[in-house]
Amino acid sequence: MESPIDPPGDESPTDASSQTFVRSLEPHLVRLTLHLRRRGAGVLRGDFSLDDLLQTVFARAWEVREGFEDRGPGSRYRWLVGIATNVLRERRKYLQAKDRDRVRHVES
Repeated sequence: MESPIDPPGDESPTDASSQTFVRSLEPHLVRLTLHLRRRGAGVLRGDFSLDDLLQTVFARAWEVREGFEDRGPGSRYRWLVGIATNVLRERRKYLQAKDRDRVRHVES
């Protein structure tokens, strides 16, 4: 099984700075998983699991890794929580729109 921290697609961390970035996420995996489990309960359905959320967060972090500024202890975790918050918000919006599009049959 692929780790949620592995970069998406063909983007393999071959250079030293990319490998360092991937390793820097590992200490936050358990804590971020717990955060997503608490906050993401409403967005987890049969078609979207906790692992999917984690992979989406880490894929987004990989995409925007150049914009990360290390501002001391805890800054990487706070950055990941910010990304996770945005992922959860987007997922909720998606589910609300999906629910709105359902046809509701009302008996008259």
